[in-house]
Amino acid sequence: MGEAFLPKRVMETASAPVGYYPNLLDWVQASGLNREKHFRELYNSYSFEYKDASSLGKTPPPQFQGGRITAPTANVAVIPSGRVWGMNGAVLSQDNMLLSDVSIEFYVDTLIKGEKHPALHDWKPFPLVNTSETVAALTFGISQNYFHWLFDVLPRLHLIQLSGLKPSKYVLNRTVKMAFQDETLNMVGIPAESRLETHAEFHLQADNLIVPSLIGTSSFSYYPKWVCDYLRSVMLPHADEEVRNGPERIYVSRARAETRRIKNEQEVMERLSAKGFVCVELESMTVRQQIRLFRSAKWVVAPHGAGLTNLVFCEPGTKVLELFTPNYMPRHYWLISNHCGLDYWYLTGTGDGREGDWNLVENMFINVEELSRTLSKMGVDTRH
Repeated sequence: MGEAFLPKRVMETASAPVGYYPNLLDWVQASGLNREKHFRELYNSYSFEYKDASSLGKTPPPQFQGGRITAPTANVAVIPSGRVWGMNGAVLSQDNMLLSDVSIEFYVDTLIKGEKHPALHDWKPFPLVNTSETVAALTFGISQNYFHWLFDVLPRLHLIQLSGLKPSKYVLNRTVKMAFQDETLNMVGIPAESRLETHAEFHLQADNLIVPSLIGTSSFSYYPKWVCDYLRSVMLPHADEEVRNGPERIYVSRARAETRRIKNEQEVMERLSAKGFVCVELESMTVRQQIRLFRSAKWVVAPHGAGLTNLVFCEPGTKVLELFTPNYMPRHYWLISNHCGLDYWYLTGTGDGREGDWNLVENMFINVEELSRTLSKMGVDTRH
């Protein structure tokens, strides 16, 4: 994909940021600008009631326990003379400050923000390009990940649309270019000519820079229901409503992945095959094909991984069994299952204990007797 044409004026350089604002609200309060013109608040006091995750008679861990959760208010800022800097697209304000909450970078499972951000201690004076166009920043540190692309990047378009603002260009960082990025941008109506991609020496200043807040809260552990509603509304229509001929019971393999593989997958698959499950690998599928697959499924079994992002496309009542290593059990897909009315269960295996590994990449062994008992308790032998 070629980069969009952008009328521009090349300036010499711009100085390094002198500090940071923790969030967009802090910026607008300190700016002295007209708040009504430069800051929009959305989904204020938006809450949802969650159900406990199910398992073999065990009390779920705290992250899977139900109750009402109120999401942080989302917002959209319009920054005059705002800048986007570097490959990952750090956002800088008109008073030369880093906007920390929309410039987060990642190192494995560590969030890098605030005073530790490279814009503050490893600044490089890339040539500055200035444009009079209204530009929106949709940059995010791990945009190459399917889950984070769908849940941390695309829903920010929804916030811009709700704000009533009309950017002519969108800045995206694609350090690793993935086919699903182009496919989904086409689905949500962002054509190639409207996309600006960051690069190693990217440095852009727009007369008006639109910056929506990030979605997954400060620790990326909570995503509100409106995100699922938006994704279903803009993506399900692309899956051909009349096509529902996929398998009803699927097991999503991570055999091609580098992390969180099931070491005894053959043994697991023998048990699942006996119950009518089909093994699928999503890496070779288009997004449209994945939507169709999950919309047709009535049962989904899978180790934790980005493929379960597609639960957002399942029909209410679909039964889900997520497999974990005990050292890494994030709640993303329990949240999605609640939002979409799915019947969510979990089963914890044992980690392979590879020395030097971070918890989130550990492979696992699944006790197949516990797997069979869990499936029975879920009603696998009941045909509807």
